[in-house]
Parts: sequence; C-alpha cells; structure tokens
Amino acid sequence: MGRPAKQRNETDGKVVEALAAFGVPQESIAGHIGMSVPTLVKLYKAELKKGKSTGDVKLMETAFSKATKDRDTAMLIFLLKTRLHMSEMGKTGGTQEKAGQMASDLRDAFNSVGHPSC
Repeated sequence: MGRPAKQRNETDGKVVEALAAFGVPQESIAGHIGMSVPTLVKLYKAELKKGKSTGDVKLMETAFSKATKDRDTAMLIFLLKTRLHMSEMGKTGGTQEKAGQMASDLRDAFNSVGHPSC
C-alpha cells in the first residue's frame, strides 16, 4: 500500500500562487509544500499560471513606470530593444526612418498624457 494521495487545499494554493509570482522555480515550490513537481502541476496548475502572470505584469508595470514616469533612460532603451526590437543602428526591427518615427510617436504619446516632450 502506497502513501496517501496529496490533496489540494486553499492555504497551499495561495502559497503556490505567491511563490510563482515571485518567480520561484517549481522545484522549490514543490519542495516547500512537500510534493513532487508533477503533483504540484497536477494540483495547482491554475495557481502556477496565475502567479506567473501576476509577477510578469507587476515587473512590466514597474519597468514601464521607470521608463516613462521616472524617465530612466536605461530602462527605456531596454524596453525599446526587447518589446519593439529596436537597436541604436536601426538594424533590428526596422530602418533608421522607422526608429525616428517611433521616437516622434513616443514624444506625441508623452505630450498627449501631459508629460513634457523628451
């Protein structure tokens, strides 16, 4: 006779979701609540998915705020490169003309929400 099957519970579900939001690997989450990774995924798939999404959104909100509100140039460059696939040379994701148009569009967007132009 094997050991008893693990059961879902609300407390562990909240822990799983929170840890997934922080980016904790599934192996560590499973060890923390005392089960294997396959059992974790089987019982808490929705919590893992929601937690990861929540963490991703929070990171993007923070990065976007740093780039736009705080005017963090390094973060702005990072977001332009990763989200818009731009480069300083205009080789990735378009030409120099496209890069210039995007910069103009960004200035217009800043002005439309009450931020002074870059």
